[in-house]
Amino acid sequence: MKKNRLDVLQLLKDSSKMFKKIICNKKMMAFIVCICIVSVMILNGLFISLYAFHNCKGQDCPVCEQIYYAETAVNQISLGLIASTSIMVAPILLFFYKIFIETYLSFCNSLVLQKVRMNN
Repeated sequence: MKKNRLDVLQLLKDSSKMFKKIICNKKMMAFIVCICIVSVMILNGLFISLYAFHNCKGQDCPVCEQIYYAETAVNQISLGLIASTSIMVAPILLFFYKIFIETYLSFCNSLVLQKVRMNN
């Protein structure tokens, strides 16, 4: 009996060490979060598409309620992804603006743009 307890305790210790290694690795954690987000989006989309044309039982239909919750989850996740994408894209756009637009404008300088007075 004691041997079984020791084996179980050793197994728990080993699995907790392995779990800590996985969680401490930031790339692995980001991958797990991405998989969770994608799976929630796909499963909610499948649920909505499968039960969109169900036999509704009236005002208190549980399927309609679950469809509403699934739509809300998809909308919230998509809005969060749009916001985070726009936050990540803004510095890239500013970089391209600085490189290309300002470089182009420096070649298009003329005497009129520089406000040089031209006397005869």
